[in-house]
Amino acid sequence: MSTKATAKNAATPAGLTVVAKLTEAYADAHHALAARVRILDDEMRASKNKHLRAIIVLAAAAKTAHSRLEASLEENKAEFAKPKTRTFFGIQVGFRKRVGTLEWDDDESVVALIKKHFANLTRVLIKTTEKPVADAIGKLPATDVKKLGITVGEDTDIVVIKSTDSDVDKMVDALMKETGGAE
Repeated sequence: MSTKATAKNAATPAGLTVVAKLTEAYADAHHALAARVRILDDEMRASKNKHLRAIIVLAAAAKTAHSRLEASLEENKAEFAKPKTRTFFGIQVGFRKRVGTLEWDDDESVVALIKKHFANLTRVLIKTTEKPVADAIGKLPATDVKKLGITVGEDTDIVVIKSTDSDVDKMVDALMKETGGAE
C-alpha cells in the first residue's frame, strides 16, 4: 500500500488532513523539481563529455604555446624594462616583481625598531604578542623595511602571461582538475 493511500484511508483529524494534503502537494512539487534537475545534470554531463576531448587537446596546445611564449619572454627580457608589461591580442605579457619574503633574526629587535620608527603604526605592524606582522611590514617601502633590520628575499622579476579573459581559464583549470587532464 502506498504512502498516499495510507494517508487518505486512515481516520485523521481535520488539521492533519490539511497537513497531509499540503504534504502531498509539496512532495509532488519536490519530485518534479528533482526530476528536472536530474535531466539538467544528465544533459550537462553529456555536453561536457561531447566537448571534453577537444578541450583536453586545446589545453595541451595552449600549454605548449604558453611554454614557448615564456621562453621567448625570458630571451627578450630587456624589451620589458619600461613598461614591464604589454598587452598583445588580449594577453598581458612581460614581467612583474615577485612578492618577496621578509626575513629577520630577532622579533624583539624588529619590534623595538618599529616602535622607534613607526610608533603610530604599532597596532598594525606588531601583533599583541609583540611579534612583527610580516604582511603589514611587506607593504612598507623598501627603505623603511631596511630601517627595521629586515632583509627582503626572493625579490626578483617573474614572467607574466595573463589572459584578460580569466573566467575561461578558470573553467578550463576546473575541467582539467576534474578529469585528471593535462595541467
